[in-house]
This record gives sequence, C-alpha cells and structure tokens, in this order.
Amino acid sequence: MKAVNLNGILSIFAVSLLICGLLGVCYAQDTPEAIQEEADPKLDLNDDGTINILDLVLVASSFGERGENDADVNGDRVVNILDLVLVAGAFGRSVAAPTDDMMEPDEPPVTQGDTSEPGVEGISNTDVVDKPEPPADTVVGLVLPLSGHLAGIGEIMKSGFDLAFDELGDAIGIRYTIADDKGTTEGAVAAFEELIYKHGVSVILGPGSSSSARAAFPIAQDNEVVAISATAGASGLGAIGDFVFRVALTTDIVIPKAVEITKRKMGYQKVATLYDETDLFSTDRDAALQKAFADNSVEVLDTQTYTTGTTDFTTQLTRI
Repeated sequence: MKAVNLNGILSIFAVSLLICGLLGVCYAQDTPEAIQEEADPKLDLNDDGTINILDLVLVASSFGERGENDADVNGDRVVNILDLVLVAGAFGRSVAAPTDDMMEPDEPPVTQGDTSEPGVEGISNTDVVDKPEPPADTVVGLVLPLSGHLAGIGEIMKSGFDLAFDELGDAIGIRYTIADDKGTTEGAVAAFEELIYKHGVSVILGPGSSSSARAAFPIAQDNEVVAISATAGASGLGAIGDFVFRVALTTDIVIPKAVEITKRKMGYQKVATLYDETDLFSTDRDAALQKAFADNSVEVLDTQTYTTGTTDFTTQLTRI
C-alpha cells in the first residue's frame, strides 16, 4: 500500500485553494499600494516576515481544530474557512518588524572558550549541529485541458498553477508534471494512467470538469493516489472514495440557495432551462435547478438540451 504524506497533501490542498479562489482575489489586489500596506503580524504564522503559501499551509494543517490555536487568526476558537480567507486577503504583504518591547531577551551568545568547566574549550552551536539535508522534491501531477474545446480555460488554469508554484519556490520541495486531458473523459483517464503508471506521482491536481473527474477519479482511488479537483462541482464525486476530493461547492448546495435568493430579489414566477445533456456538471445542475424551482413554487415552462460543441442555439431558443 502506497504511503501518503499528510503534510504533502495539506500543502497541495493549500495550493489548490490558492488556485481556485485566491489568485482571483489576492493577485488582483496586488497593487503597489496594497503590497506596501503592512499586514497584521498574527497572519504571519511562520514568522518569516511575509504572508505567503506557507502560512496557508499552516492554517490548512489545523483546519477544524478548536480552542487556542495560532492558526485561529480571527479568534473565534475554531480554525475554519474564515481564517483561510483572512490569510489569503493579506497574501504577498509584509509584516511590521517587531519593536524592542515586543522582542524577547536574547540568550547570551556561546563563544569559543566560554564554558562552565575549567580546562574545557567551549564550542559554538554551529560546531555540533549539522544543517539537515533538504528533502527530495515531491512530484505532483497536473491534469488540465490544454487542447480541445476547453483549451482556453485550461491555459488560464495553467497560469494559475504557474503562479502558485512560483510562489512556493523551493520552500516545501514540490514540482509538477502536466498531462493534457484534451477536455474529454477518455483524455482524463489516459492522463491519470500516464501520471500514475509512468511518472509514479502520489498526488494529482485535476481534472477540471466534473465529467472528467467522474471518469478518472476511480483510477486514483484504485491506486491509492490522492486526487484533488479545484473546479469539479457535480454532486457525488467525493463519494467515489477516500483518496479523491473536490474544492468547489457542489450543485446541490449552491443551486437551492441561489434560486431562493434570486427569486426573492427578482420576483420571477416562470422560467425555462437549457443544459448540455452530454456534460455531467450541466445535467447535475439542471436536476438541482428543477428541484429548487419546485421547492420555491417557480413554474418551469420548458427545458431544452444541447450537446458539447454546439454553437447555434436558434432551435432551442425558438422553442422556449
């Protein structure tokens, strides 16, 4: 049975969060003015002077814990998504240097000849403590639609991963190899098989679509490889096994609340729906919409379908 490094999984989870939500929030806010603004020191969990991915990893590693915890940056006595958001909101900023009254007294330096026993020559800490060797890099697999009908989205996702891994640098020893799933279920299966059987990865980030995740996740589960999709939102994907995860909220959570709020604000009573009958997320979302409309007394006048790749919707819209 393949061993899974928990810290590695948490690190990858933080990267996945970064790509899914933080790049759109934090990097967009990285104006010179925002970067110059000093962050709250309590957000710098590892005390390296900058709010970065390592602080997100520390929050993720304590996620769900209650009580006193440095990762509970908002002080509500539970480490949760609010703490991740606070750290993410200060991403890239520096913290103020500690003042004299904030610093603890320094220990007296140990120098050559400074010993408590006569006749014994003193030694410094550097003479007896060897620096640990840096750990070997962990190779992570990325499954993205770099060709096919989702290629435009795949390139954006790749740019996000590039930004995230550039931020990581050599700090936690992670590098990646990419496999193109071509935006198809067959391509996703081939990509997972390549990364697992050829490259021997123990963690895969992706794929991007729910259909691809449903096809490829069982391969990761069978081989005890952790797979995390930041964007697959169809319900039921997490039930495939305990090695596969998704970050995005599922349709059965998002849709009911969306219908409730939009109906209250817009006051609509009758609707029509249109969905891709060959795409898992699209069909799953329409099923959630139909239930939510029924629960909120909204009449569905008509439902039309299309297939992936359709560009002319004249027939469907005419019928509606």
